[in-house]
Amino acid sequence: MGDIKKHRKKYRTPSHPYNKERLEKEKDYSKKYGLKNKKEIYKFESMLSKIKSNTKRLLRSQGGQRNKEYDELINRLKNLGLLDHDDADTVLSLETKDLLERRLQSIVYKKGLANSMNQARQYIIHEHISVGDKKISSPSYLVTLQEEPQVSFSHTSMLSKEDHPQRVLLSKELKKEIEKTKLTTKKDEKRLLDEDIVPEEDSKEVLEEVEIKIEDAEVVDAEEASEEELEKAVEESEDSKEEPKEVVEEKKEEK
Repeated sequence: MGDIKKHRKKYRTPSHPYNKERLEKEKDYSKKYGLKNKKEIYKFESMLSKIKSNTKRLLRSQGGQRNKEYDELINRLKNLGLLDHDDADTVLSLETKDLLERRLQSIVYKKGLANSMNQARQYIIHEHISVGDKKISSPSYLVTLQEEPQVSFSHTSMLSKEDHPQRVLLSKELKKEIEKTKLTTKKDEKRLLDEDIVPEEDSKEVLEEVEIKIEDAEVVDAEEASEEELEKAVEESEDSKEEPKEVVEEKKEEK
């Protein structure tokens, strides 16, 4: 029957185990993409280095076979959504995070099928997620652009029912996020476009009080006036409203 095939590693570990920048980057990747261990990062780093080395080799070589292999490589990256056009510089500028974004776990979370990356991983491992008619139980499965619309809950899963408690919770949270992003009036939309700042509720009340005080002080050009003039006007308006007791008593005696 022959010898049993020996399984070899599909990734390379870093040459130096203690590198501060690399360790911080790996920590961010694990937290952001819900990775189980660093082995998953090393796999995608090895995959990316292989893609870049093949691209460099094909750019140096010539002939019909070279063109065929180069076209296959570019088409594969386009299908994964990593390239928009045929450009070798774009291939060489790819990063590990670009591949991590195309994982099934990331796609499930982006489509709103899970509340978090960890929950998306749990759904995939427990075979609640399917790509088309296939159940995929690997969170690291790379999803192509054609398969992305087909990512959904499996028809045999209880989560496929819309009245499932988890689905109801998901829909409520999505509605809350949509309501937060909505702009109440056209004035708010225009102001946000001009200033790119959303004032808090307390700041709005303060602005209204200042405007009332300035109107009482009869300042005509409030926008052109300096800060010192505005402060003086506010002080004069407050002094005019509250007279001292001695002045009030003198007015009574005169009467």
